Amino acid sequence: MTDDPRARPTLAVDDPRLHPPRLPPAAPRSSGPRLRERAALLRHPGCVAGYVEGALARRAYVAGLERTATSTEVRDADLPVDLWSFSSQRDLPEQVASIRSLLRHGGRPRSWTVASDGSHDDAGRALLRRLHPSVRVRDWDDVASDPDPAVAAFAAAHPLGKKLAVMSSLPVLGATLMVDSDVLFDIGAADLEVDLAGAEAAPRYQLDCYDVLDGRIVDPDRRTAPTNTGVVVLHGRLDWTDAVGRLAALDRLDDGAWIEQGVVHLAMQDAGGLPLDPDRYVIRGDDYLQYREAARPARTVLRHYAGPTRYMFWCRVAHEGFGARLARTRPRP
Repeated sequence: MTDDPRARPTLAVDDPRLHPPRLPPAAPRSSGPRLRERAALLRHPGCVAGYVEGALARRAYVAGLERTATSTEVRDADLPVDLWSFSSQRDLPEQVASIRSLLRHGGRPRSWTVASDGSHDDAGRALLRRLHPSVRVRDWDDVASDPDPAVAAFAAAHPLGKKLAVMSSLPVLGATLMVDSDVLFDIGAADLEVDLAGAEAAPRYQLDCYDVLDGRIVDPDRRTAPTNTGVVVLHGRLDWTDAVGRLAALDRLDDGAWIEQGVVHLAMQDAGGLPLDPDRYVIRGDDYLQYREAARPARTVLRHYAGPTRYMFWCRVAHEGFGARLARTRPRP
């Protein structure tokens, strides 16, 4: 394995990020607590402005999606990594923007396979393939053709069960990176080859900013450094025996994100998995009330815009796109 310091974890054992606040399962959308939470956002004008700008930016991006797919900027470098994403037709704009960000900042991967939840139409699949020759689309149940019965039951009960089925069935033939569609790569993606080097390396995962792990699956003494499954690095198949065994014992499968992340977290721990550097593989839950996200360091590889920070994803796409268009229209000196 490479001795480059970028490829090694940098967290001290007493780093508070290893023990983030625990987030209980979400309340139903119609519940009073959820409505009060959304109403509270109105007291933060910057957040409201960001949400509006993000919504308008996404709408504009969707309107130009066909044109965008044929004008992708690609960094002239080969990345020896296979990427996978699990996504839906609903998230097609995010998936397109995510793939384009890697091509721009990282280069050409060996492959990027979008595992569809089955909702992609023919036009959406064709658009994804037009982004780059490395991009392919497969249905989730084609990838996970023979899942464990407990995983199959979870897949039937919740969409994230399908994602778990895909992750537990991946054909890992080298460095493999699975990322959610709401991930944008940054200039540090040029270092991905260094970060993912080492065929015998331990699996890696994004360190979550909240503890979103099902307590029925993950015991209290195993909750340190909780896994966020939005970014996972594999060099071989994981042993899912214990984690899936606990999944099989559950009587309810409705808390999808908590269950899925709990199962993956347990499998990661059993495999000696390590968190990726949170200063370079970023997920934040403390800036969603701001109009703009904080400046990203030059070494940032990616940011995962999960949950309430999704509007920042689209604000960033809009601003970077505007900057690129402006640069192309400036006269050369």
